Amino acid sequence: MAASLSVNLISLTLSTSSDILIAEMRLATTVYFAPFMPIALFIYGWTARSSVHWIVPCLSFIPFGFGLLGIFVPCQTYMVDAFLETAASAVAAMVCLRCVFGALLPLVGPITYRNLGMGWGNSMLGFLALAVTPVPFAFMKWGGWVRKRYPVKL
Repeated sequence: MAASLSVNLISLTLSTSSDILIAEMRLATTVYFAPFMPIALFIYGWTARSSVHWIVPCLSFIPFGFGLLGIFVPCQTYMVDAFLETAASAVAAMVCLRCVFGALLPLVGPITYRNLGMGWGNSMLGFLALAVTPVPFAFMKWGGWVRKRYPVKL
């Protein structure tokens, strides 16, 4: 769904503009998907307790997955389009960065949840997700300039 929305949005943009595909156009759909992740984290954090039915926190995984894929797919295609000659290395760097976060977050999680509890622990993750929400906007605005100013030289 994210991929077809991205392609449709790019097609619409190309038909109304200069017909030049720039890599930053791939990030346009992240604007719509980015809010789903922090919202899902807040829902999960504040409904994961015994007084709330168990399905409610589980249902928060739906918007989380929706937001995750809606951000992941356009970012992946952006990396391929932005670094055509070194696309495999760009995607590998993205995978490595994701793996570093995947390795470090479980080390911090138990301490965070023990000190803050489920509500505030997940709220902290939600605020972190909210803080990085503007990153695709920055790439859309300055990404082309940075790529032209600092080209990848092989």
